[in-house]
Amino acid sequence: MKSNLENPAAAHNNESFKCITLIALSNPEPGYKDTRHNAGRLIINNMIDQLTSNNGSEPTIGSMKAVANISLPPGKKLVGSLEKIYGSDEVKKYKISVENFKGAHKRVNYQIFTPTLKRVDGEDDIKTLTFNRNKVSFILAYVDRTAMNINGPKAIEFLKKIPSILSSNVKNSYESTAIIKNFIVADDKDVKLGATQIRSIDSSNRGHNGYHSCQKALNGKHDIEYSKLSIGVGKPPVNEDELYDRMVLADYVLGNFKPEEIDILKTETTEKVWDILLKQRQIK
Repeated sequence: MKSNLENPAAAHNNESFKCITLIALSNPEPGYKDTRHNAGRLIINNMIDQLTSNNGSEPTIGSMKAVANISLPPGKKLVGSLEKIYGSDEVKKYKISVENFKGAHKRVNYQIFTPTLKRVDGEDDIKTLTFNRNKVSFILAYVDRTAMNINGPKAIEFLKKIPSILSSNVKNSYESTAIIKNFIVADDKDVKLGATQIRSIDSSNRGHNGYHSCQKALNGKHDIEYSKLSIGVGKPPVNEDELYDRMVLADYVLGNFKPEEIDILKTETTEKVWDILLKQRQIK
């Protein structure tokens, strides 16, 4: 009898379908484009741009962090291209293809990416079988045309809808066996600019109205689980116990990023989020 690694069908049948979802909370754009409160949406849009080449089907070589491999040898640094992982000679044997679906559901815009590793000669080997046996779909999404403080119902409804969205739009996905890990992405004034932080669903909302809205939409139920992925925007030196300072802070988060701050988010911060996705691929 062939092992799973020798038999792609057997390998697939013994593995649950996996999906990692990032949904960003935001105010409507273009009116609030590039404001601090829309930092999560800025990151998500940047990731979609990186994963979509001119023809919309192949990822750019600079965006391989989340799709390049399922595991690395102990101590090996996370890297962004197949060449650095497999070596310049070996990498010529392989290519990454991406099943790509773009859609919308009740004011949530989303894009699904499902990467597959293939050999150029069409044959399978240990690398392709291992990668594809542990295949993960990524959903990058954001709430649109809805004010931040009422994002919650749309975001939570979308997370509940994900199994059926996968079943309808992703090949070889099975709603009954899907393992789904959700992250709700938003700006965080208590995290320094450019940094990221993962927090549990029960952690403090830190005064963020979008997270408050998500919590309220759950209505005390625990049928949907998610982690909070904070995108640091920093904050001015204010005392949040003082009314005037709270007004200053409100104006601050609704204010626009400086061009150099956007550069940080599009380079350093986006790379950190890719690293998070690569690590989160190990979901069981």
